[in-house]
Amino acid sequence: MMFNLKRRIAFPFFLLSILLGLLGLGACRKSELPPDMTENPYFKGEFLLELDSNRLLEAGRNDRYLFTRAADSGSNLRIMWGAFAPATCPTGDCVGSLRFEFYSQRDPGLSPEQLFRPDSGWAMRRLSLADTIYLTELKADNTGGFTQFKWDINQTDSLNGIVVNTTIPDRQPEIELRARHFNGWHAYVRRRVDLADSNLILPKVQLRLNNDSINGIFSCEALTTGFNGAQFLWSDGTTDSSTLINANMNNSISVRVTDAFGAFAEARIDSLFAAASTPFLNTPEFTFKAIPEINTSNSPTGFALQWVDDNGKRWRSDIGPQLPDTRLFIEQSAPYEKNENGKATRELDIFIQCRLYADTGLSRNARFVGKIAVATE
Repeated sequence: MMFNLKRRIAFPFFLLSILLGLLGLGACRKSELPPDMTENPYFKGEFLLELDSNRLLEAGRNDRYLFTRAADSGSNLRIMWGAFAPATCPTGDCVGSLRFEFYSQRDPGLSPEQLFRPDSGWAMRRLSLADTIYLTELKADNTGGFTQFKWDINQTDSLNGIVVNTTIPDRQPEIELRARHFNGWHAYVRRRVDLADSNLILPKVQLRLNNDSINGIFSCEALTTGFNGAQFLWSDGTTDSSTLINANMNNSISVRVTDAFGAFAEARIDSLFAAASTPFLNTPEFTFKAIPEINTSNSPTGFALQWVDDNGKRWRSDIGPQLPDTRLFIEQSAPYEKNENGKATRELDIFIQCRLYADTGLSRNARFVGKIAVATE
């Protein structure tokens, strides 16, 4: 009986100890996370990413929190950031995380009120491997009856006009020119140029179409320059010739030329039916002038936005050039309570519009509007 009595007495205490232990674990777990404000999220915002669905990010809902941190970064930099992230990701760099990063000099002599005032004028942070940038003029050859011109540089910047002026950070950018003929057909050329040496002839190709309507012969010739052992790939699959005769073109014809070193150039003509009565056609050409300058746009200080998409790919604003419509506004700033680590934070009503880049070279426009917080110590 005594053994049974002891078991009856010990068993409730055993349950009580387990219950207290679980409560203790729960308390420890809660102290690691920001407050869960499920009823009315205080920190929230709308995140829009080009080619993606709009996202409403709310701290305290769907296991998402707003984490805040501040730390030294580099020899004389301090990073202050906040991130909407999963509850298990206090670093703010896991799948589905959006992080707002402010980089300043470690001892700028400014208080948080001064650093984050609405008119503080935070610029976009920019990191680049290029020490030299090139002030570049691109000029299209307008002798072939073309009336509209559009330029793409490294598949990102779009400019319009016969002559355009732009700043290019790469010595050998990829230039794409698309032109519209007054008869309604379109032409396209793409190749690399060397902005530091205009005398260096990099591979290029021009399409020349000859339409002999009397004899019923249609031929297309790929005129190449600068190739070492050119290899041709035509839109109909032909690979063994620089000339096509009476090919099945389906209203479009293109060629890609490569060489043994991997250099390439492309040319294409679309809407050929619109030019059926034209005896010959040429794709346009272009020239360029470039002036090198020291790259002063590299700046370790400033603001950067980072998004980690559903596939784990990181997109950042500071690894590529920003467009003219880039904006960063702090509309309201005020002290906020300490974070889960006991560090001071500051709440910000913020508007961001910028370009995000993946390390693969892809880029997308992004925008965020909402209320966030960053740690200031």
